Amino acid sequence: MHELSIVLHLLDAAEKILQENEADTATHIELDIGALTGVEPMAFEFAWMQATQNTRFEHTQLVVQHTPGWALCTNCGHGFGVESAFGICSQCGNHRIDVVAGLQLRIKSITLPELSSS
Repeated sequence: MHELSIVLHLLDAAEKILQENEADTATHIELDIGALTGVEPMAFEFAWMQATQNTRFEHTQLVVQHTPGWALCTNCGHGFGVESAFGICSQCGNHRIDVVAGLQLRIKSITLPELSSS
């Protein structure tokens, strides 16, 4: 299950952001996961729950935005949805396409708790 290694990598990046901001935890972590990454959503959620248990991220709300695959034909420029990095232009039948969305896997935002002014 490569989802666990992805979660651990994302948590390492989030940990660095917390350290840079001298924060103890995050209230929300928003991720952008493309449909072409091969990440299985249910396996990812399970890996997240297991990896964050008894950590400073245990109560952090995870928000995942799933981005569909989108490609442009290198022949006619037609844009169309794709379910893999290999596709055929639905307009002209060309096999050469440029995938422009759906391959990303990134932290979109991290929300830190409000600091109390005392």
